[in-house]
Amino acid sequence: MLAVKRDDNLIGMDIDAKQLAYKPRKVGMLGGQPVMETATKGGLNMIVNSAGKPLSVAPHRAIARMIAKKLNPSLQFVDLAKGDWVSPESVAWLLPKWENVTNQMQELFDERHSS
Repeated sequence: MLAVKRDDNLIGMDIDAKQLAYKPRKVGMLGGQPVMETATKGGLNMIVNSAGKPLSVAPHRAIARMIAKKLNPSLQFVDLAKGDWVSPESVAWLLPKWENVTNQMQELFDERHSS
């Protein structure tokens, strides 16, 4: 499970625990492994796998979940987040940008963890 300590570098972005709005918490399962969610104090919401690799990053929790589910169709969310629901149509214009950011974050993670 993802555990962020004070000196850890979250998903290769130089984000440490002091910058998180809340500790990573389990929100789902993917391939039998836990999926965690967290956000920075600045408002970047992240869904990450158990290794810390980003499954999505976005400016809103619901958008991060939409992107994570789109890119990982077998992802199963196990918590309820009805209060953060937004209409997919109302944020459709944001999705390509944040999918691109997610892809860049995944590439960065892979580069930093390839050896």
